[in-house]
Amino acid sequence: MSTLGAWNTKMRRRNRWVQQMNSRFDQLQVIATEVKEGNPADITVPGQQVAFSGLDKGIEKHLVKGRALSGDRRWLPGAAGNIAAGPALERMHAIEDLLLRRGNDAYMIGHLPTIHASARAHLAANDPLRIRLEKILQDRSVITQAGNLAAAAAALPDLVPVPVPVPALDDETRSNLVSVSEAAHRAYQVEYAKLRNFVRIIWTSIGILVMLTVALGFVGSQFHTVLSPCFVDTEPTKVICLSLETTVVLPADNPEATAAEKVDSEKQNAAVMTEAKNSSTSNHDIFLIEFIGLVAAAISGASSLRRVSGSSTPYNPAIALAFIKLPIGALTAVLGLMLLSGGIIPGLTALDTSGQILAWAIIFGASQQLFMGLVDQKAKTVLDNVGSNEATDSVRPATA
Repeated sequence: MSTLGAWNTKMRRRNRWVQQMNSRFDQLQVIATEVKEGNPADITVPGQQVAFSGLDKGIEKHLVKGRALSGDRRWLPGAAGNIAAGPALERMHAIEDLLLRRGNDAYMIGHLPTIHASARAHLAANDPLRIRLEKILQDRSVITQAGNLAAAAAALPDLVPVPVPVPALDDETRSNLVSVSEAAHRAYQVEYAKLRNFVRIIWTSIGILVMLTVALGFVGSQFHTVLSPCFVDTEPTKVICLSLETTVVLPADNPEATAAEKVDSEKQNAAVMTEAKNSSTSNHDIFLIEFIGLVAAAISGASSLRRVSGSSTPYNPAIALAFIKLPIGALTAVLGLMLLSGGIIPGLTALDTSGQILAWAIIFGASQQLFMGLVDQKAKTVLDNVGSNEATDSVRPATA
């Protein structure tokens, strides 16, 4: 086996979602065989043999396509490696729904709890199909009949075995149960797709923000005399930049100078201050500020990990949210200091030392958590929506 092939196999084994999907497809293959043997076509029923043959072919087709999807692009790690999980899940649901149509009444009755749980998890309380399911279960004619027959058989002596017939389901009830299962699966697929798209948007944003952060660093290194935030302290007069603090000695004002001489003196002082600022800045200042902001963002973002919960899907937004805070922290540190040096915030137009510049870079880098908290809440909402109706009761129509 080639090195690439061995590495590909290793990555497949590492991806537990691939293993779970393949295991489920193997399980569905066994169930399909059992259902086919337990419910053979009755040639006395017109069209049943053709219908069952079509269902069997459909099940087999979804099994083949599903296995192909579960092995698609498996060499990619992480969320990128789970790119085929959504379509594979749709194939699984299709097989389960076809098995409900293919199975006999005993198979359908045995899956009533599963159908009910799926409906409660993914269908709204006022969904007509869910209300119809609740009405079927509330009637309990099927379950009660089966329970009474089983109890009667158990009460008889062991020497006289009595077969327990499975209560028959009429076509309308079977159709309603299959429709509920299909609707619940479609709702779950929509919830799953929303989560998947949300995580992909975050990862795309991470890529864009990282490129912006690197671009800002390179531009700042080329135009450091313009972009590097510096501050001026008047007592004594000095220029405070991140790399260096330069004391500037300006000539004393001449009270007897004319207006023109005063203008010339101010221009000369401004030129001296500009020269001091240019000599105090470094082309590494922006990169250093970005690094400080990134570290501050990582520390502040770690506090949100206490609210991280597991996910039943291969798409967990917690990892993406942890990464997106890093470039945002780097950018907010640089932009925040630029706002300070531009005098946007009253009372904070001058910092006294380079240490204070670093301190404010930490503050601005950590401040990303203020608005990223909204994104964290959105991620939690999207994650919770994958099966959020479990605790709600159906809205049943009023009875007289």
